[in-house]
Amino acid sequence: MLFTEYNEEAHINHVKESSYEQGREEERDQAILIFIEDKLEDNISVEIIENKLNKRYDLSSDKAKEYIERASALMKENK
Repeated sequence: MLFTEYNEEAHINHVKESSYEQGREEERDQAILIFIEDKLEDNISVEIIENKLNKRYDLSSDKAKEYIERASALMKENK
């Protein structure tokens, strides 16, 4: 049987770090969606937006397309 001691301070620090990372990820996600919505409103082509996402956010083409689809759907919902 393996016994490990519970370290409350280490656990709290881990939870804080995880929450911080999750918050940063959510902020990045929102920034990407806002960027895409802005470009779509300016009638920028999907191909150009995809290229900009690849360069600016280091996204793969597939991931960029997913974001573009999400942003398009959100824009339709908000109309």
